[in-house]
Amino acid sequence: MAACHHERWDGTGYPNRLSADDIPLTARMMAIVDTYDALRSSRAYKLGKSHEFACQVIEREIGNAFDPHIARSFLAMSKSFVDLFPELAIN
Repeated sequence: MAACHHERWDGTGYPNRLSADDIPLTARMMAIVDTYDALRSSRAYKLGKSHEFACQVIEREIGNAFDPHIARSFLAMSKSFVDLFPELAIN
């Protein structure tokens, strides 16, 4: 999972340029979660973005960066993340 979560559904990711189902399922799931967390979290160099913004980015990248089925499932249940994120975020 850790080694492949920067692979992209369309094959343009790294480190191995894997695509689609060649990317392990757990890595495809982690790619979405990692993106959501990176967008929502504040860092020393940036403020965290809104839930809505993070979901728009994920939706825009369906079929490019993200597995369409997993991304749509994530977005379908994303309303529950609004309340959970502050509790789970490690800043």
